[in-house]
Amino acid sequence: MNAVDVLILVCSIVILYQSVMMKKEKQIPEGIFIRRGVYLSAAADIDGFIRYIFPKAVLLGTLGILSGIGGLIAESFTQYSLIFSLINIIFMTWLVIFMGMLSIARKRFLKEIR
Repeated sequence: MNAVDVLILVCSIVILYQSVMMKKEKQIPEGIFIRRGVYLSAAADIDGFIRYIFPKAVLLGTLGILSGIGGLIAESFTQYSLIFSLINIIFMTWLVIFMGMLSIARKRFLKEIR
């Protein structure tokens, strides 16, 4: 059991859960999608931000869960190590892309006040 895979799995479950709660409650969770202590201007388009980021965050959470589970079971199923490695690469690539999209979404929809 690899601690990094467990961490990826837990963090991905949190991201998936927070994404669903964000969509359901129409509020952006602090510390996940925006920094703690950041105030949003009156012109913030919270619904637009949620519509833009929700499917991307669900994909990130799903890929992370697959990556974490794949890493945990990779030692038992070595014949599938190439598939698990490919999932990890896709997850890491999407994580980098997602962080860029999140930054763009915060600037475009939220107009944060520091």
